This record gives sequence, structure tokens and C-alpha cells, in this order.
Amino acid sequence: MENLVQILKDEKEENAAEGIYEWLQIAFAFHSCRIDGNQTTYKWVRRLFRHRNEKEAENSYDHAEIIEHFQLFDAMIESVRKPLTVELIKSLHKTLRDDTEDYLYRNDIAPGEFRVKEPLKTGCKPEDIAKEMDMLLGDFSEGGKIKKMSMTDIAQFHLRFEKIHPFPDDNGAIGRMLITKQCLENNLPPAIPGDDTKNTYFSAFTKEDPVKAMEDYLKKEQWLYERVLSWWGMK
Repeated sequence: MENLVQILKDEKEENAAEGIYEWLQIAFAFHSCRIDGNQTTYKWVRRLFRHRNEKEAENSYDHAEIIEHFQLFDAMIESVRKPLTVELIKSLHKTLRDDTEDYLYRNDIAPGEFRVKEPLKTGCKPEDIAKEMDMLLGDFSEGGKIKKMSMTDIAQFHLRFEKIHPFPDDNGAIGRMLITKQCLENNLPPAIPGDDTKNTYFSAFTKEDPVKAMEDYLKKEQWLYERVLSWWGMK
């Protein structure tokens, strides 16, 4: 998987059709957005990717969400092998929600800023977010540099990030994108939670040993992407 990041960057630059970059973009946007309630079909996601300026959509909000996820994936690729910082995570969130006016209307805060209100379901207190994020990032870095991570580490990071729930919205989308960034940085196949396995994904958060449950789940999802990438000669 050592060359995967460069292949993704090259295919993006060349606007290559039907390659690894297009396939990952479409699959990731479809599954991650569906997990969060988006109703866009796989066929429409593919159409939106190939025609970024497409005006029509089954649902205008869903359409915008898919397009923004494409932008988030591109930003993630450019961030690979860059240290994960609060500023980078905020930047990714802002990229995901570039419709600032709509986001402000729904959340009373600009995209890319940590929440200032109590969470509806899960998350630490707003005043503790900065401290908890600094601790999380510090535990998975070495002097501000990228630290080698195993799938156990990646699962643990994801669980802790989602528990902090730093943003008013879209924590799941950002968290799942960070999983992919960390997999790519460690020469591991992407581990993208699927819409068809989302119940197993969500249940991992509540297991007696959530780290093992999340790691086992991510490895199963990883196996699928590893097989598909092998068709392109990626090992």
C-alpha cells in the first residue's frame, strides 16, 4: 500500500476515470453519508462525482452533502503524512461544511469551530473539548510528529474522538475520514465503515471491550477494500 497515496494524488490531478481514486471517492461518500442518514443512491453518487456541477439531485441537501464529502476526501489526501493537529481537524471540518450560512443557521457557530453547547447525546462538556483534544492528539504523536499506529491504535483513537464529540455536527464523518488518513499513513488498506454494516459499527461503541470490537469491525471492512485494491495490483 506504500504507493496508494501517490496514486490517489496522481489520478486526482489527471482527473482519471474509473481508477482507484474515483472508486474510493464514490464508495466512501456513499457509505459515510448514508450512515448519517443521506438517501442518495450509489448510482447518483457516481453521477455527482463524474459531473460535479450537476444541478439535479434526489434531495438538494443530500446532494450538497455528497459534494462536500468529495472535497473532504481531497483535503484528507493532501493531509496524509502531515501531523494531526487541532488546526488540521478544524480545517477538515470547515472543508466538509463549506455552506457556512446553512451551518450557522443550524448550529449558531461557524464550520471548523468546536461546539459551545452541551451535546444532545454524547460528548464531553464544551469547556473540556480543547483539553481533551490536546490529550488525544498528544497520546498518538511523538513530539508533534506522526506516530506509527496499529489498527488497535486507530480504533482507540476513533472511539476517543467520537466520545469527545468536538463539533456540533459531522463528528462521525470527520472521525471516519481520520481513520482513512491514519490507515494510509501506516501503509494499511482503508477501513471504511459501510452502510450495510452500520449496526455493527455503532454497537462497537457500547461493547464491554469497545476497542477490540471496533478493531475487529474495522479489520473486516478493511479486508473488503484490500481485496478490491489487489485487483489494481496494490499489496
